[in-house]
Amino acid sequence: MQLKCTTDRDEMWCGDSGELGKDIMVFTVVVSGDCDVSFGGDSDTPGAAATLESIGHVGAEENKIIGKEVSEFVQKELGIHPDRFFMSIYDIKGFNIVKGAITH
Repeated sequence: MQLKCTTDRDEMWCGDSGELGKDIMVFTVVVSGDCDVSFGGDSDTPGAAATLESIGHVGAEENKIIGKEVSEFVQKELGIHPDRFFMSIYDIKGFNIVKGAITH
């Protein structure tokens, strides 16, 4: 998995290049780095939260790869240690996604 991301001050929008079988146009990760988070009672150290939504191609084994790659990217680009990073991964049905006025 190779993440191709664009950054906008506090957020990164990421897509997958294909290792997990997803086209970059239908695989999105949003990382919010400028948020108040508390891990283990520590709210002073920077943290980040992310949401990944995909139509399929996520699961127990895929999520291990995704989690590792996104965590490493967040550490490299935002300087946030993986212990301070939380990500939720959702496998959603195509009919629940609307893009360009159509469902997928």
